Amino acid sequence: MNYPAFLQEDVYYNDLYDRQTVEECRRVVKRFVETAVSPPVEQTWLKLLVETALYFVRGECYARKFDTIAMWREKDRQRDRQLAQARPPSGIRCLACLAGMNCDEKDLHDRDGSDQALFYFICPKCDARRAFYEDGAEYRRKKVFCTQCQGETKTEYQHAGKIINVVTTCPNCGRVETEPLTIEQSAAPDENYAADRERFCMSEEEGREYASCQVNSEIFRREQAEQELRQKRQDLFTEIAKLKKLTVVDLENLLLPALEREGFFRLDLGKPAIKRDVQMSFCAQDCKPGRCERDSIKDLENAIEDSLAGTNWRLMSTGINYRLGVLNGCLRGLETEKNLLALVRMRLKKRVG
Repeated sequence: MNYPAFLQEDVYYNDLYDRQTVEECRRVVKRFVETAVSPPVEQTWLKLLVETALYFVRGECYARKFDTIAMWREKDRQRDRQLAQARPPSGIRCLACLAGMNCDEKDLHDRDGSDQALFYFICPKCDARRAFYEDGAEYRRKKVFCTQCQGETKTEYQHAGKIINVVTTCPNCGRVETEPLTIEQSAAPDENYAADRERFCMSEEEGREYASCQVNSEIFRREQAEQELRQKRQDLFTEIAKLKKLTVVDLENLLLPALEREGFFRLDLGKPAIKRDVQMSFCAQDCKPGRCERDSIKDLENAIEDSLAGTNWRLMSTGINYRLGVLNGCLRGLETEKNLLALVRMRLKKRVG
């Protein structure tokens, strides 16, 4: 039984990858040439820009080369293994003379998006052919329908030298269509390929130099990022050091005069709840005549937040409630480094916003 070998020599994969690299670099050059509209004085800059872009495209192609080739080789190795281990279904008979058919060839065929072994059988008596997958399912060509009457057509292949004429005949309306197919069509010679391969495909030495530059650049970027992070954290710790760490008594002495200036009296701080931080409820009365509920809440929030700015206390996110001129809410005093960092970040964000 004959079947193809997918795994090739190293030179095959290297040449294939180099051709892809050349084509990718050619597309880069073409894009620059097609989009560039500049006077001659700027051509030098354009050339420098193209060469810079090409350097990174060439370098990235080289960086991916060995992993890509390894992936190709492993895929072809698996296809060879799959095909070698595949076994043809038994009991296949000719539809014309009912003779047992022999399997003389097998190959991998795309079936529902995956490669599966397809076995080709020939009748020893009448040369009729059939094809079956390993699981016994028969391969059937897709039906071709007439473009004129939509009836099912018959297809015949007529050989004429290096040309195959595909003749499609409709038994229903008699329409005949002929389409020539070329058996062998060699690619046109690429006279510039050798020079472009030399220009675009990095040598091993150039590839090592590019990889070294990329490693150094990555190290530099990480060091810069770490330096920026350290600077940001240092700025945060500087802000934390500036915070006034107020006790509960200090807090009350700070809020009383500030709230009275805004027309809020009889401030009453509740019993502190000691958790990871200190939470304390408060209650105050609005003594400013004619102030509506919304304005009363807003004015009290502003008075408290302005007073607590620069301290380790803040108004909790639950906000302030209002009932008949009586307002209540909850304050939070922070002590741990984590909570203080979060507080400083929040205030800096509001300041920037």
